Amino acid sequence: MIGKKNKRKESSNAGNKILVICSIAVPCIICIAQIVINEFNFKNMYIWAKENENYIGAENIFNNLIEDDFINSGLAVITIAVSVWVGLNIYNNCKESYLEKQLEELKNKHLEVENEYHKQLFLKEVEQTESMYELSKYFFDAFRNNDQIEKEEYRDFYQIERTFVKCVKAYEKGEKVAVELYSEKLNKIVFQKIENEIFEQWSLGDMYLKLRLSDAMYYHADNNEKELQDSVKIYEEAMNYIERKNSEFVGYMENTIGYTYLKLYRDCGSKQKKEEYRKKAEEYLNYVQGKNHKGRYLQNMGAYFESLNTIDGYKKALEWYHEALRAKNIDKKIYNLLGAVMLKIVESEMEINVRFKNNILLDSFDRAIDAQIKIYISDAYIWLHVAVNITPWLINTHYNLAKAALYYAMFVAGKNERNNLLKEAELRIKIAEKMEPGNIGMLFTKRNYYEAIGDLNNAIEVNKKIKKRLEIKNNE
Repeated sequence: MIGKKNKRKESSNAGNKILVICSIAVPCIICIAQIVINEFNFKNMYIWAKENENYIGAENIFNNLIEDDFINSGLAVITIAVSVWVGLNIYNNCKESYLEKQLEELKNKHLEVENEYHKQLFLKEVEQTESMYELSKYFFDAFRNNDQIEKEEYRDFYQIERTFVKCVKAYEKGEKVAVELYSEKLNKIVFQKIENEIFEQWSLGDMYLKLRLSDAMYYHADNNEKELQDSVKIYEEAMNYIERKNSEFVGYMENTIGYTYLKLYRDCGSKQKKEEYRKKAEEYLNYVQGKNHKGRYLQNMGAYFESLNTIDGYKKALEWYHEALRAKNIDKKIYNLLGAVMLKIVESEMEINVRFKNNILLDSFDRAIDAQIKIYISDAYIWLHVAVNITPWLINTHYNLAKAALYYAMFVAGKNERNNLLKEAELRIKIAEKMEPGNIGMLFTKRNYYEAIGDLNNAIEVNKKIKKRLEIKNNE
């Protein structure tokens, strides 16, 4: 293709040159021919007059011919000059228009290459979250095959997606400060783009911007009811514009909506609203089952049952978590979820979670417990060891393991093992505390640790911190 284009350019250049040469050469040739003819006529007339012995007549004719020849020669010179001037102008104009055309072509090619470059950068960013989010997979396929969106838009899309990827990675690692910063930035740049009203309502470009805005609000919310409500409304509206044939994508959307309602249910203070959120969460999380046997969707169904805070709910959650463990696409957080829900079953069965109502402290509990409870504690301890190795950045894996080690020391292990297990529990609490000093889950575990070893003074001090944290949370 490049060779053919070069040949066309060479042919065009040659044609322009021939045109210029002809415009100069042809008038010159005509003028020279006229001069030669006049000279020839002059000589013939002069010879004829002389041969007829009419010298005076010949002289007059000669003079007239000289004048005519002079005039004709002058005209010829002027004609040549004009021809040269016209030819040069034609040449310059041709040359100028050719260069302008070349510059315009190069400029357009440069823009086309640059825009395609930004599109590929955008797709590369989208590809990074394909394995985790069906929405990213959907957008990758849709944008890759789309030629209706102006290429210039991909510059902004690239910046949006790059920020989204950073936000997601920070969220998966539990980096709350980074999540807040990236989600705020994402919200700002997407909202500005939406305000420009570039795309038709719910076209591909518009859907991309709206769903990324919803994602930004979800990650930034951190249990903020208003932001979570605004976020889930966008996803619910988008459900009216997506193809139902793509069951995996539909399943992703339903799971996202269901889990958002689950978060709203967990943290809502109003009993009426809480029940509404619970029903919505159950409805959407049930829809997704069967559409996509993905680990995260199964464990979210388990999380729903766990949030009911009943023994039956915990046991039902455990069933779903085991199902999620057998899924093709396992979520790394499943190991922590398994261990944590087993500990909740233990606390419910032994009434550890209501001990203060019964005026019992941890160090007063009977060490002789049911065999099944021991199995739950042992299994939780194993799963949480796996969790801290696979997801060490999650703070709750550390304080959950501390709790498992504490219960293992109290109710399962022999005397020779207890000290090492208590040291392990203390170490995990310190790690969690260093990661996030005011984390409420860590504080509860730390208080329980001091209570279990009989250090009531420290247990009371930690309990004061817990009360302050709860007051702050309730006032937010």
